[in-house]
Amino acid sequence: MNSFTGQCAGQPLKLIEEQQAADELRQCICSKLQSKQEDITPYLEVPFDEYIKSMSQASTWGGEPELSVAPDCLLRPVDVYMNGAMGLQVMSSYTSRSCGQRDAVSVLFNGIGHYDLLIDNAPASKL
Repeated sequence: MNSFTGQCAGQPLKLIEEQQAADELRQCICSKLQSKQEDITPYLEVPFDEYIKSMSQASTWGGEPELSVAPDCLLRPVDVYMNGAMGLQVMSSYTSRSCGQRDAVSVLFNGIGHYDLLIDNAPASKL
């Protein structure tokens, strides 16, 4: 236990593993975007090659184009939620044939271009 932060010594290793997984996901998504260049280019504000170069950088946030191909990389559907008058509501759902019947990854769209991962904090049933 680190006496200064209260975190376990294994925490830095976990962060490195998470960063590697994020980098691999970003590479996969960029590859999938390249395979759908003709479909995506009309919706971009910059040339496609410039867009892919930017998306390849860890400091660039993804958006709708990236969400549309994410199921092919995650092998899971992606549901996008937004806060509405009746609470959280599904705004968009993305899937692919490779997802099968797996549970969706859920993200919350804040309405101005930012997405946050939604995590179910409910305890698992012991039944």
